[in-house]
Amino acid sequence: MTRDNGPTRSETAREKYLTAFYSTMARIWKDRVMLTRAFDTGALYTSIQNGVFSVGPQALSTEMQWSFLRYGVFVDAGTGRNTWRGNGGDLGRDNTRRRKRWFSRKHFSSYMNLKEFYEENIGRDATQIISNALTKDLILEFGSP
Repeated sequence: MTRDNGPTRSETAREKYLTAFYSTMARIWKDRVMLTRAFDTGALYTSIQNGVFSVGPQALSTEMQWSFLRYGVFVDAGTGRNTWRGNGGDLGRDNTRRRKRWFSRKHFSSYMNLKEFYEENIGRDATQIISNALTKDLILEFGSP
């Protein structure tokens, strides 16, 4: 886990994972729009785009941005123009809109996958650092094996 000139294997693995995650999300959301039939004019589908992507030092931080039309959030929630602002839930008629979960479920599950990857990857690095420190202490105290 020493750092000579280049990134460690863990850093390289984090950067690869982040790059793959970023490039895949817009494609997944577009697939979900089609799968949930959350399209009428196709505007939402075509609005889903990759935005900003950068990876910080040692791939410990990242910035990822995507864009899509704002009404996509309302399509996902099953709300829209037939619900006016301040409405307490009684529309005076049946709400014909239904949730089309093209975004929220996949976004949450993907975020959790990213979190679990970081926990495992950084946890492995932390374990190695502690092990190296303890080994050095043992060698200093008891001598080389």
